Amino acid sequence: MAIRNPTLADRLVEEISGEIFKGVYEAGENLPPIRKLAANYGVTVPTTQRAIARLEDMGLLAVRQGSGMRVQNPKESANLAAYPYWISALREDPALAREVLADFLELRRELAASLFARLSGVSVEDFQPAFDAILRLEALEKSGSWEAIAQADIDVVRALLAIRPQFAFASVFNVFERLLLDVEELQEAMYPDVSDNVAGYRAAIVAMNSEVDGLRDIAIDLLKSMDEMTLKRFEELLEQRRRAR
Repeated sequence: MAIRNPTLADRLVEEISGEIFKGVYEAGENLPPIRKLAANYGVTVPTTQRAIARLEDMGLLAVRQGSGMRVQNPKESANLAAYPYWISALREDPALAREVLADFLELRRELAASLFARLSGVSVEDFQPAFDAILRLEALEKSGSWEAIAQADIDVVRALLAIRPQFAFASVFNVFERLLLDVEELQEAMYPDVSDNVAGYRAAIVAMNSEVDGLRDIAIDLLKSMDEMTLKRFEELLEQRRRAR
């Protein structure tokens, strides 16, 4: 995962979480003691303790005094913070990476539907920051890097969320932002044609401000279609890079 300026603890979290996601450490198994882990990975005990605490916070470990550090089943216990690590760990298994990403995108669509309802009837003036952000995204269509386009897309959603702030929406979106910025293949998969993303946002805002029945459902169906294309491209990109390695 492309964490910016990663610390030793960041690298250790990525390495151990990857081994959990890939089944090297199986659910129900205990990790080696802290000192042995530190020696195995060539880091200090304090660094290992910081990494273990983060893995516990992500729901990947259950740490109990006297019982050791038990590996949890990610599908049952991992929380949203684990998603970027999960997707990154599955680069060698494109079909499974697609399956995990599909679950997250479905959750994002459910929240998008709720956001549409929440912003229904908001004045056009309140959407102006979002319109401005959409124009910045559109301007990158021919010359922007993947990361710049991804950041501009994030700015659009941030502008929409700021109209009527809601903690749950922001929490899920924070995870998606990290996932999008850290997994390059996802950036490429999501933006083959930026004009489609721009058109989708404009259609969504029209739907939010319309009293015509069914427009919001149409906007969600459009998002679902875009997600399905993203998943297909994402799996293809991972497969291409897996074969190239």
